[in-house]
Amino acid sequence: MESEAREKYISTMKVEGHKLKVEESGLVVCENHVYLAASPDGLISCQCCGEGVLEIKCPLSVSHTTPSPHNLDCVCEMDGKPALKRSHPYFSQVMFEMAVTKTKMV
Repeated sequence: MESEAREKYISTMKVEGHKLKVEESGLVVCENHVYLAASPDGLISCQCCGEGVLEIKCPLSVSHTTPSPHNLDCVCEMDGKPALKRSHPYFSQVMFEMAVTKTKMV
């Protein structure tokens, strides 16, 4: 499921005009604090948006529908688009991955 989600993300972003490359990632160790590490599901390099991490979640509760703020407790709407709730544990996970990989985009 994860590889399908990754490919769907890439194709959706390309349709929206992004020129990006996503590489699968293993464990990334923080350069300044070697006791900290993260394993994002992908490292993104986009010509227009910069560097970022990809974190894929495939909840079974929405496997046969489009995920939205109405059927996922980790999602809210921000500026008319779905966004990760800052109060959800996934948000902390993604922020930590961004800090370890020294990236600024999700």
